[in-house]
Amino acid sequence: MSLANNIESTLFKMFVLRESKRLRAGPRSKEIKAILHLEERPEKYIYIPCGITNKQKRIVGGVETQINEYPWVALLLYRGRFYCGGSVINSKYVLTAAHCVDRFSKSSISVRILEHDRNLTTESTTQDYRAKEVIKHVSYSTANYNNDIALIKIDGEFKFDHRMRPVCMAEKLKTFTGMTGIATGWGATSAGGPVSNTLREVSVPILSNAECRASKYPARKITENMLCAGYKKGQKDSCQVFLTQKFILPISQFFHAYAFILSGRQRWSSARVVSWGEGCAQPGFPGVYTRVNRFITWIERNTQDACTCSDEVIIKRNSF
Repeated sequence: MSLANNIESTLFKMFVLRESKRLRAGPRSKEIKAILHLEERPEKYIYIPCGITNKQKRIVGGVETQINEYPWVALLLYRGRFYCGGSVINSKYVLTAAHCVDRFSKSSISVRILEHDRNLTTESTTQDYRAKEVIKHVSYSTANYNNDIALIKIDGEFKFDHRMRPVCMAEKLKTFTGMTGIATGWGATSAGGPVSNTLREVSVPILSNAECRASKYPARKITENMLCAGYKKGQKDSCQVFLTQKFILPISQFFHAYAFILSGRQRWSSARVVSWGEGCAQPGFPGVYTRVNRFITWIERNTQDACTCSDEVIIKRNSF
């Protein structure tokens, strides 16, 4: 065995030992054998981290992304038609907004990943799955969109490889104030204009909740479970990914963007799920998002049968 293979094998064994200790006592004690297949030879595996894009230099400002640049972005279909979006967070679950599943029939929902151009039927990388289970937050409010978060469990497991990776989960106590986030999605790029078939992205600065409550929104509408992002003068917001009509509305019909924060080690974390807003980049009305890291415990509790991929995803070498 070469020195490189020796090092890889040693690192693999260290990872297995660490994960074994972490999982042995809990309800996910079978995870190592069931998901990571650790009884097979370590030479068959390599490590794939979460939150890594498929390009090095990013372009921001309401433009088309590169193909599969954000591999965790999921397209949700209802009866075969695009209607919402989400993020792959582990081997079995997609994180989405509660308004994307509220009053929708589970049997009619499906998930597509590695989609770029919705108009093409020849994209060989796409993977399609049926929704096996839908978990909507029990305290989701249709009145003010508080707790606007949900999980979709697929009827199989996502195939992770050099192209497909999950997004990381954000740190629990981080506020992200002053950082820049990225919103991605499909939709209209101008008011009344044609709908974009390709995935788009836009960068927006993240505000503190105090700044958001000082905006033109009623202060009582902004809860601690929400996060605001946008320019005070209305230069850009997620509407550059999709433009909504000029009033506050649940965004399952128009506003299918999902936002990410660049965390440590150049990895992207899911920090927010687009929830609601007024108009498009209007001065004084930043975009309002669900603050995902307020729900980490809820996510972990409801995804115990999946690989969380918070450190590494282990995949078979022959997947390449």
